[in-house]
Amino acid sequence: MSEGSPLPGKTPPEARPVLLITVGGSPDPLVSAIRALNPRFVCFAVTESEGGKTGSITMLQGEEGLVQRAGLKPGCWEHVAVPHDDPDRAFAILRKSLQALQARYNDAELVADYTGGTKSMSAALLYAVVAVPGVRAQFMAGERPDLVQVRRGTERPQKIDLTWLLAEREAARFSAGWARFAYAEAEEGIAAVLRGLAEDNAAPPGTRHELITLQEFSAFFAAWDRFDHETAFRRLNAMPEELGNRLAPWRPSLALLCDSDAKRKGGMQCLDLWRNAERRAARGLYDDAVARCYRMLEATAQWHLLVRHDIDTADMPWEKIPPEILEKAGIERRENQKGLGGLMPSFRLWQVLEPEGLMAKFLKQVTPPDYPKKPRAGERELRNMLDLRNHSILAHGFRPIRQEEWERFGKFCRELFLPQVLRPALQAAGLPTELPQLPQAPP
Repeated sequence: MSEGSPLPGKTPPEARPVLLITVGGSPDPLVSAIRALNPRFVCFAVTESEGGKTGSITMLQGEEGLVQRAGLKPGCWEHVAVPHDDPDRAFAILRKSLQALQARYNDAELVADYTGGTKSMSAALLYAVVAVPGVRAQFMAGERPDLVQVRRGTERPQKIDLTWLLAEREAARFSAGWARFAYAEAEEGIAAVLRGLAEDNAAPPGTRHELITLQEFSAFFAAWDRFDHETAFRRLNAMPEELGNRLAPWRPSLALLCDSDAKRKGGMQCLDLWRNAERRAARGLYDDAVARCYRMLEATAQWHLLVRHDIDTADMPWEKIPPEILEKAGIERRENQKGLGGLMPSFRLWQVLEPEGLMAKFLKQVTPPDYPKKPRAGERELRNMLDLRNHSILAHGFRPIRQEEWERFGKFCRELFLPQVLRPALQAAGLPTELPQLPQAPP
């Protein structure tokens, strides 16, 4: 289309805005809007004449039409037709028009004026402005001596600031993400919103505070969710008392996860791995969930050996362990081997050191009624779970864990390992046997 100047003036075309304006009702405010804005290009949103209804498209041309009265030149305007009373369709059409104008005039400010037209058209345009970032909304205000119309000649463009409306909508969207434990996404999203509003002082009372609070809470739980407990604890301690009190249900558990005593901290880390696995599974990340469960099994044995037998499996006191114990556990030390190894060596050493202990009983029997009553049923089921995990792409294989496989692994942990091994071991160590799950809605 031509880039000729729609109205007289010295401002170059590329410096002037582009206008989409709804048409209907009195033409005077619409002419005033065009003259006041001196746009580079105008798109009229009109209704067409149909079924005995006269559409607002008839207001465009002729000696008294909007085009002539506003002094628009050919090539500097167009129209788009929307239905008379169908807000949904009108919204879709107007959103597409705004997007097309943005793409065509990407160096210009885009203004949407909803002064004229039907109520449905105005509502649809405002909704379209919300849906297309970067569009400014306005209407023509003026002196109103009655309930009919504004006094002619008093019309002035009134900017409508939707920034904080959009911000609140984004906040609601990120808050909804908590339902699937998407704390990091919420933290990053709200931070971006706040950066965009840094110089905006038009916020409704409390709105900025609510956004900052949501960002703080999101950052706190995002750190916890990635096992960065120290950062989470620092953030919690730096919060104002009012915010910290809202996080009180999680403080005791987090304090234990940050305990300087490795024997206390390690037990809670095992529970934290389980809760993290649940969160990963809730997001459909089944490989991640199984990987965390495997680490929970392994970490439980490593922690228990440290607590009860002062054995650090990462730095084994080989000389202090009788050879017959190692032999009975099927553990053969390789030359220059420092650590014990993976999960099964830790399980077997625990079993041999405590022949009547939790691990020995767990590997020999399974108590829930829907598990088969077979000799060493616990060990059989454990090996089935390890085989499932080993084929995962996050272990030694190349295929993803399916949902039904996760559900089987999760059931094994939830119904067998936690009640028969981990929780009794925690209780014996004087530690809590439960860890609250992180929230699925902002507290």
